[in-house]
Amino acid sequence: MVLSADESWGLRSHEAGSPVPESQDEQFGPRLPVHVDASGRAGISALAWHSLIITEHPDAFRSTVTVAVYPSLSVTRILQTPVRVERSQQITDSIRVGTIFCFLRAGRLTAEQGGNTVRMSAGSLVVLSGYQPYVLTSETSVDMTQVLISRGNLVTFGAADYRGGVRELPRTTLARSTYQFLSTFTDDLPHPETATGTSSEQALRAMLAGILNDASETRTVTAAADVARSVHVTDYINTHSRDATLSPDTVAAALNVSLRQVQRDLASSNSTFTEKVRARRLRDAIDLLRDPSWAGTTLDVIAATTGFGTLSRMRRAFQAVHSSTPQSFRANIPPTGNAGISSPF
Repeated sequence: MVLSADESWGLRSHEAGSPVPESQDEQFGPRLPVHVDASGRAGISALAWHSLIITEHPDAFRSTVTVAVYPSLSVTRILQTPVRVERSQQITDSIRVGTIFCFLRAGRLTAEQGGNTVRMSAGSLVVLSGYQPYVLTSETSVDMTQVLISRGNLVTFGAADYRGGVRELPRTTLARSTYQFLSTFTDDLPHPETATGTSSEQALRAMLAGILNDASETRTVTAAADVARSVHVTDYINTHSRDATLSPDTVAAALNVSLRQVQRDLASSNSTFTEKVRARRLRDAIDLLRDPSWAGTTLDVIAATTGFGTLSRMRRAFQAVHSSTPQSFRANIPPTGNAGISSPF
């Protein structure tokens, strides 16, 4: 027996040699749970309606599938030898899945979608968009459970269809509980049209929507925290830029964070420690050069006061940023009362 699809989205057993439908209907139709073995070249051919399966050893290909299709989702447990599975945009458009959750129970798997790559190991959970093509490459034999949610069927529980690239989801308490629920669920899939099947479907949909919502909130909070921390790092640099000993290490120690965290926070603002410090010291130096009360102060003193330490360092900073020198800037300061004359800075 090999696998094919019928016009109601379900997988059904199909005798080799009988016609395989060319397309699927746009709605999920309840289907009895079925257990099917697909193997060798015939199995690869039978699965071609939903994915391109690539393997160096097609005759050794084995895929054992247990699947049940419910009104809003399908649940599939797959035990499969190492392969590369590619789902094209054409197939993606035809089957109209909204969101795909993949729980890896055993083995190693790499998922690629939307420019993102996630390497999965036992216990990993990823979400994929049902709107984009994707690739799953198993390095070993794998045991995984996939839940495909039809489009628009997470809205009831406050979640939208996932449209980003493949993403690993955090192993929260809810995610672990859902994994345990699915493990039991796929061992004895309930009939879709029974009370048990209906309640199980709704419970699973609610848990998966919760996982997706938790992940979105976590990402938002994390992003906000990163921005706040970046501002804090910048503020510290601006406040202490006149200290010639200021360094990433002293900033990290003062803020009680790791050096790597300081570097990440600065990177999030598209800058580096050196650029931030130099920009602040240059602003301070320019302010002093423009200040009439500092007109008689030597450039060496201004360099020391603003944190450059030496005139040569201040001169290099001016040259790098403004293609000029402190001396040139001071010489071109407009005389008092000629505010209309613009400064080269």
